[in-house]
Amino acid sequence: MGFYDDTGMPIFVGAPNDSDYNQHIARLKKWITAYPDSTTARLSLAHLYLNYASVARGSGFADTVSDSQWKLFFSRAAQAEVLLVA
Repeated sequence: MGFYDDTGMPIFVGAPNDSDYNQHIARLKKWITAYPDSTTARLSLAHLYLNYASVARGSGFADTVSDSQWKLFFSRAAQAEVLLVA
């Protein structure tokens, strides 16, 4: 595993849930607040949003993903895009 794999995932025991992701998002946002010029902090949060987007999509074939899952996937991926474009 690489650095961003480690920082871009919540710290958990077992399968992470929404609360685990939200707590980790809050941690990374604090890191960005403390170091606003940190590229590493922003990349870590973007990586987390993409991981969280994948959770929303699920692991099935595209035709088995519901419209609500796709909507949540694209919403979370857009949050990563905002960080990467900035």
